[in-house]
Amino acid sequence: VSCDNTIKIMTLQSLEFSHHALDNLLEKITTKISFTTNLWTGIHRSYISVPVHWINDNFELQQALHTIE
Repeated sequence: VSCDNTIKIMTLQSLEFSHHALDNLLEKITTKISFTTNLWTGIHRSYISVPVHWINDNFELQQALHTIE
C-alpha cells in the first residue's frame, strides 16, 4: 500500500464491516447486554469507545468494542 489515504480508506471500510457484523450479533443476543463508555482526549482530538459485555447461553462472558471515534 503506497498511500496514507489508501490505508485510511481500508481501515474505515474494515471498521464499517465490523460494525455491521457486531450489530447483527447484538440483535441475536437473548440475554441482557451491558454498554459502558470510555472517554479520553489527546492534544488535538477526543475519543470515545463503547465496550459491550454479555453472558452467552453457555454462561461465558463475551465482550466487544462497539464504537471508537
